[in-house]
Amino acid sequence: PPRSTPKPSSAASDVYKRQIVKNRKIKFINNTIELSNIVKKCLPKKNQLKKKIHPATKTFQAIRIYVNDELNELKTSLEKTLKILNKDGLILVVSFQSLEDRIVKDFFNHNSGKRWRSSRHYPELPDKLATQLKIITKKPILPSASEILENPRSRSAKLRVAQKI
Repeated sequence: PPRSTPKPSSAASDVYKRQIVKNRKIKFINNTIELSNIVKKCLPKKNQLKKKIHPATKTFQAIRIYVNDELNELKTSLEKTLKILNKDGLILVVSFQSLEDRIVKDFFNHNSGKRWRSSRHYPELPDKLATQLKIITKKPILPSASEILENPRSRSAKLRVAQKI
């Protein structure tokens, strides 16, 4: 299946792309430090001080997601898990970024019989949808402030839980 390519979330990503291509024409990018420096130079100094994360973090995340085909792997894993999960078994998924969370949320909704359509412009779905899951967490469970202090990487974690029926 074709890979799901993450869509840029801001105009900044276009600036990053142009600078990377421009720099690559001058000199081959040999390592992550060089790539990181290219991205860092794209931001005004005042913006760099305000950010909690390094400016290149999302660039590396996008590359990792694409190279590892992580979004399709997640979709495949969810489908396979539903097939092997016993009745009353729980499926717990921790996502760390919005693309992953959207996939998990949509999967849970589709398999819980919830009436859902990807666009309000599409026709209504039939009333009878296959119900295989009962959603346990209507909203994702987020880390507490104390957990984030103890483990800063948990700041973006979202836990969703469903039960096979």
